[in-house]
Order: sequence, then structure tokens, then C-alpha cells
Amino acid sequence: QQKTIVDHWTPQGWNFIFRRQLNDCEIQRVADFFNTTEQSNGLEGGQDILWWKGSQKGSFKVGYAYKNHPNQPHSHWRGIWKSEIPLKVACFVWLLAKEVVLSQDNLKRRWIPLRSRYFFLWGNC
Repeated sequence: QQKTIVDHWTPQGWNFIFRRQLNDCEIQRVADFFNTTEQSNGLEGGQDILWWKGSQKGSFKVGYAYKNHPNQPHSHWRGIWKSEIPLKVACFVWLLAKEVVLSQDNLKRRWIPLRSRYFFLWGNC
């Protein structure tokens, strides 16, 4: 059934009916949702809209999401992509920074055996 948020508001408060039992992992998210909705004293009738809090106009853009992401420092990525180097080099540096290139250090971390370049130093001389 299609309902708007206004349809779930009564003078006594919010009236949400779920179609199924909640999973354990969903209970905290629903409790947070209820806490957020309790802050509203009531709603006026009208059309519901989505509003992106990351921009002043309320419209979503990927750039706004990157700017508002709390755990992603992105200044070093800008340095990689804005520098005047060939695209191939920028892609390779980006892969190195993300540690997905199978360098010797990454191979060792993945327990892939490597032969030493200096085997002649350990041989019987």
C-alpha cells in the first residue's frame, strides 16, 4: 500500500505498522528512525519530497557525497587525478595508493612465496 509520511501521523503521534517482524540487526536502525521522527510535532498535508542534507538546494550529486563522507580523506586522490601526468601513470599510481597492485610487499602480505633477488649472497661460496 502506498502511503506518505503524513498518512502515518495522528494527533496521538506516529502510527507505523510494519509488514513483517524486524530482524535483530534492524531494531537499532528503526529505533533511530523513531527518535528522528519524534522530533517533529506534526506535519501538514502535502507531497513528500526527498531532501539531500549535503547540499543547500537539497539535490543529490556524487560530488556532494564525497565532500560529506566523514571517513574518506580525498585530498590525495585529487592530487593524483589533477596532476599533469599521462592517464596510464595516474591510473597506476591510483592502484598503488589503493594497494591493489601486486607489489612484493602485497604478495608477502598474502603469503605468496617469493624468490629473493639476492640468492647469490646466500649460496655456498
